[in-house]
Amino acid sequence: MVWTPPTHVAANGRSDSDKFNTETVDNLTHLHGQVATQWGQLAAIEVPDVTWVSVPWGFTVEDTGHTDVVDGYPERVAPLLPGYWWLNVRIQWPAGTGNRAVRIQKNGTGALGQDTRSALVTACYTSVTTLAQCNGTTDFLNVHVWQNSGATVTIPALLPHYFQLLLPRG
Repeated sequence: MVWTPPTHVAANGRSDSDKFNTETVDNLTHLHGQVATQWGQLAAIEVPDVTWVSVPWGFTVEDTGHTDVVDGYPERVAPLLPGYWWLNVRIQWPAGTGNRAVRIQKNGTGALGQDTRSALVTACYTSVTTLAQCNGTTDFLNVHVWQNSGATVTIPALLPHYFQLLLPRG
């Protein structure tokens, strides 16, 4: 969930309990009515060479109840309110060779955003941040991963993969 620290914390200033509590409450009041979800993924993902693979989302880390996975399709996240949604996805990859990529799609077509990186001897991550206009009824978003190492790459379970969605409210 998006949160801004109290001003004295951001400025490395001094604080007392009254100031901290007042500014924290102000932040929480500002965020009241915001719509945000962070989906997580626990299972390992097998990614064959040169093949786009859907990422199934298994649980929510933060949820205001305004997104859901489409029944029978855990890789499809459906925003339940219309508007422009801010999207952010991050996939942690193991060390290896070749390139690694992640993309976000709307309704299973095109690419709203894509990130491709050269794999290194050490682990790396791919991430995309973008906006998508969703109708709140039939639209869904999905995330795919891809690699070209010459063999199947397993993205291990329990690495920090996430898909964040935020509907800014004014």
